[in-house]
Amino acid sequence: MMLLMGKSWRLATAVSAMSCLVLLFGVEQATAASLRVSIKPTAKVKLNQRSCFEGRVTLGRRGVVAEVDLEGKNVKSNRRGAYRLCQTIHWTGAHAVYAFKGGRTAHDKFRVGTTGMTSGVNWKRFEIQLPAYPQAPMPGSCAPGAIPGPVEFGINYGVCIGWSNPGTDGQFSGKRLMVEWQGKPTPTDLRFMYRGDYCPCIYGWVDGPGARIFHPTGGDPGLEEQGGFKFGSDPDKPGQPGGTWLLKTTPHEDALGLYQNGWTIHTIGYLYETRS
Repeated sequence: MMLLMGKSWRLATAVSAMSCLVLLFGVEQATAASLRVSIKPTAKVKLNQRSCFEGRVTLGRRGVVAEVDLEGKNVKSNRRGAYRLCQTIHWTGAHAVYAFKGGRTAHDKFRVGTTGMTSGVNWKRFEIQLPAYPQAPMPGSCAPGAIPGPVEFGINYGVCIGWSNPGTDGQFSGKRLMVEWQGKPTPTDLRFMYRGDYCPCIYGWVDGPGARIFHPTGGDPGLEEQGGFKFGSDPDKPGQPGGTWLLKTTPHEDALGLYQNGWTIHTIGYLYETRS
């Protein structure tokens, strides 16, 4: 009887362990589910004209509600993951749509053919080099907002203020600037603005605190007299016309190396003037 009980106990333990493994495996599968987004034009895309697109966002095999962005145009997918949006496309080549759900990001690309007029001179190089720390030639600073402690770029809420380096391309050369990021899960909102100006001058997002890419989606960098502008979205062309922007963030420490007291934030890319 004791022997049978022992065998039964061992069998029950084994079954329980197997159940736990199956459960854990299922959880891991659910956790590892990939966010995916698709996009396709509803008709042939014509440059400088409003075009409509449709697609679907999925997490694993099921459709989900998610935020969808195509070069500054934002919509939400429905419960089945379907979405539709319209946007004006100004240049040939690759364009990317992005989807955001929780901490996940996904993208899909479509290409616009070479027919139609699109000029390389419309692409304007733009660069920001902002040393925001006390030992900089023109001193600056960074602060963690309402949260005490060291300032971690892209984590929680933070802001850096300083003078951008002169001699760079774009309207932010040699200006008093403020860089601000929002305390939220990835992707993290990021914006560059003139110090004391409440309107964001260039805004977009970074995919986490260690990101090397800035995705600008809109803003007002002082181009009113020259016309409107758009930002590229192709993640395979960072820092190039039609692509996202390169981003480098360098922390700085006090003279004794005891604590972190600021950052240098450097981004570079191209914007497209739509009415030049």
